[in-house]
Amino acid sequence: KLKKKTFLLMILMWSCTNSSETVQFDDLIEIDGKIYKKTSKNSYDITLDDSVKLVLYSGNIHIENVQDSLISKGLLKSGYKTGEWITTGFAEDTFKVAYYNVGEIQKETLFYDNGEKFLETTYWPNGQEKLQIEFSEKSEPRSHFSFDGEGKHHGLNFIIPPGTLDTIFTDYNHGEVVGDPRMGKYKAKEENSI
Repeated sequence: KLKKKTFLLMILMWSCTNSSETVQFDDLIEIDGKIYKKTSKNSYDITLDDSVKLVLYSGNIHIENVQDSLISKGLLKSGYKTGEWITTGFAEDTFKVAYYNVGEIQKETLFYDNGEKFLETTYWPNGQEKLQIEFSEKSEPRSHFSFDGEGKHHGLNFIIPPGTLDTIFTDYNHGEVVGDPRMGKYKAKEENSI
């Protein structure tokens, strides 16, 4: 975690790519999940004190570290992350693609540098995980966990322990196990019925 924090502290600038404007990292502030830009104009949304005026920021963002390598890029609308955001550098040899709707995360997928995905998560509108699927090196599902809107296991979940083809299936009803877990073989059509 310390390596990740150190890496993120090396962020040098946020560049607005849909205009000629370049926004320095020090000119942007995140407050309650919204990103603001310091401004000296009369039109502003909030103030930190009498000397610092802030306006909700809109534009394409491209965040780099001091080595000019990508850390994150995406679009902000009125201070909120919107659409596709790509992030690198949070773990070695991986990158993340996330989708947002007005600041609310909808889905994120973690990939190896070779483009193979290893974890995919979708979210309920309240930010709770809805579905999480872990993949093997061959991009086959190794586990499948679904959740209700309160974050409790719900529906048919399964896990394939490493080094085996056996699958452990467990049914849940809002966090309560229904019946006994059972062993079987995973089939793609079984997942489609989940």
